[in-house]
Amino acid sequence: MVRKCTKSKKHRFENVRDLYFPVRESFLCPQFCDIKGYEFSAENFLVKRKIYNRNLIVATTIYIDKAVDDELYSGKKKVVLSFFLPTGSYATMIIKQLFLRLKNK
Repeated sequence: MVRKCTKSKKHRFENVRDLYFPVRESFLCPQFCDIKGYEFSAENFLVKRKIYNRNLIVATTIYIDKAVDDELYSGKKKVVLSFFLPTGSYATMIIKQLFLRLKNK
C-alpha cells in the first residue's frame, strides 16, 4: 500500500521480503486496505480464500521513562520506551517517526 500511495524506497530484508518505506516524513495513504488471505473451515476441513480489511493507521500510547546518563556513551542520555502494537505492526516505524519529530524540532 505504501508503494502504491507515495514515493517510497525498497529495502530488502533477509528472511522477510522486500518492504517499501516512505521517503518523506508524511504522506497521504488510505486508512484501510484489503489484504488477500486464507481462512480455515473446521466444519468441512477446507481452506478458502478470504479478503481481510485492515486498518493502516494504528494509535498507541507511548510511555517514556525519565532520561538518565548513558553508561555506554559518556555525556549522552538514554530513555526506555514502552508501547504496545497489534500483530503485524512494525515497531521500527514508530521509532523512526519519533526520531523524525525530534530531528525537526
